[in-house]
Amino acid sequence: MERIFHPITLTHEFDSETVRELLNGELVTMALTRSQKAKLKKIAEYREKEEDREQAKFWAEILERARKDKRERLRQKKNKKIQKEIKNEIKEEYVE
Repeated sequence: MERIFHPITLTHEFDSETVRELLNGELVTMALTRSQKAKLKKIAEYREKEEDREQAKFWAEILERARKDKRERLRQKKNKKIQKEIKNEIKEEYVE
């Protein structure tokens, strides 16, 4: 049996990929007019772009965090090296 979805519940309940599948498949046929189908396609495209933006934002945050971590590790490494040099200088002074 064919399920009929109201356009508003359809777009709120499913992600863009599912909406596209429903539009291209046989689940939504006579229940929607051409303008409703066109509107749903636009909504699906908008949702896709929105999901892409969220994904890009997520990866940008991860990359930024990785850069900060790398800077912090390099700073700590540099500080350890400086501390080691200071200890060596102090040892040399006491040895002499």
